[in-house]
Amino acid sequence: MQERLFTPGPTPLPPEVISAMSKPIIHHRHVEFKTLMERVLNNLKYVFRTNRDVYVITGSGTAAMEAAVCNLLSIGDEVLVVNAGKFGQRWSELNKAFGAKVTELKIEWGKPLDTDLLGGYLKAQSKIKAVFLTQCETSTGVQHDIKTAARIIRNNSDALIVVDAISSLAGTEFFTDDWRIDVVVSASQKGLMTPPGLSFITLSEKAQEKVFHSNIKKYYFDIKKGIESQSKFLTPWTPATTLIMGLDVALNMIRNSTLENIWERNRNFSSIIRNKCLSIGLKLFAESPSDILTAVCTLETIIQKNLLNTLKNKYNVIVAGGQGDFKEKIFRISNIGYLKMDDIECLLEALEGVFNILPKSRISIENT
Repeated sequence: MQERLFTPGPTPLPPEVISAMSKPIIHHRHVEFKTLMERVLNNLKYVFRTNRDVYVITGSGTAAMEAAVCNLLSIGDEVLVVNAGKFGQRWSELNKAFGAKVTELKIEWGKPLDTDLLGGYLKAQSKIKAVFLTQCETSTGVQHDIKTAARIIRNNSDALIVVDAISSLAGTEFFTDDWRIDVVVSASQKGLMTPPGLSFITLSEKAQEKVFHSNIKKYYFDIKKGIESQSKFLTPWTPATTLIMGLDVALNMIRNSTLENIWERNRNFSSIIRNKCLSIGLKLFAESPSDILTAVCTLETIIQKNLLNTLKNKYNVIVAGGQGDFKEKIFRISNIGYLKMDDIECLLEALEGVFNILPKSRISIENT
């Protein structure tokens, strides 16, 4: 039976992407790579919905998050972090690591950002240099209203608007330029249907000015080096060439499908999954569910390890457990990446099957 992956990264890969990455390696200073990189950079602008340059970093999504912090700020700068889950918490940890003074707007896990509350924080904190947000908090399944949040920030502050769109880019609506977001970070292993190992960052003119005045020490993540190299369609360091070859194919597939069609498909898939969960008596965790991920509360009568193992061993369906304090309390089902309707139908069958079995006993049935 085919294994089906419904985790929020890595996500399933198209066969065409796998095939592209199996081709002979090319040299990253050769004209062939420059031609490839030019095409990739132009298509990244399409998925970011921006006319700005997008910079490629060899590293996971956290690499782009770290690059954002250490390039935009100077030691002692005051920042506001919206902490509504594991990845909002990561923004806080990164900022503290580089000497920023962090104020946290803490949101209860599973609840969306109150944008009015955000405006009040900014009015009370006039020295805030940047606000760090997450569009889709994959630890909770919540999708925050970044469009409204960005407008509130602009109306109440001169702070940079920095958004983690690592899981949401190409999966749900995001408009870098139209929403006037200063900095957006993302990565390859989510909606971009490429293995982990690449991350991306784009900056407004206002943000680029900060880059050239930052006094935080950095080397590998120095965006100034990326600005110089990518003007020639090169990278400052040896890139993950094979991943970029795969990304090139994935971006072409996304462009041919159009983002609008992909967004609509993901809305449809997530709705189908949530309706199935509700129909078999499960409770959803997120109050403002994401288009790309469904977080589901585990029933008290079910040991989560048994749930995940039974889905995998009996149905070849892989979903993700919870994180942090909710590690054993929720499980998470992603619907992004290279998925088709027959994959979703197999997931629905597996969910119904496993919940016909598991509630009857607390005994481990991992090998059923």
